[in-house]
Amino acid sequence: QERMAPFCPNETAPDLGFKEHGYLYCCSPEGVEAARERVELQRSLGAHTVFLEPGALKERFPWLNVDDLGGGSWGAREEGWFDSMGMLNGFRRAARASGVEYIDNAVTALDVVDGRVI
Repeated sequence: QERMAPFCPNETAPDLGFKEHGYLYCCSPEGVEAARERVELQRSLGAHTVFLEPGALKERFPWLNVDDLGGGSWGAREEGWFDSMGMLNGFRRAARASGVEYIDNAVTALDVVDGRVI
């Protein structure tokens, strides 16, 4: 709730049921350089992400087959999943409270000029 509070100044922020279980993104040997770059970017922005070589991955996740992996980025703190529909509905409520009107309807056609929808 505290993470959503800035987006809901006039009401109680929704409980998104955040589960902090970490996140693991594996990469092929060809993807190691790009994965390491992403880890460095994430760390520079305050994320607690580390790059794990295949041996370290196997040690941390013994059930994982690392034979064809180049490694993986592991975020153990402040990483996990949440109720994304709850977040969407919270944003919609806040938008409606500030005057936004949603129109529910079906799209039956698009006008395209020079490859752009107008």
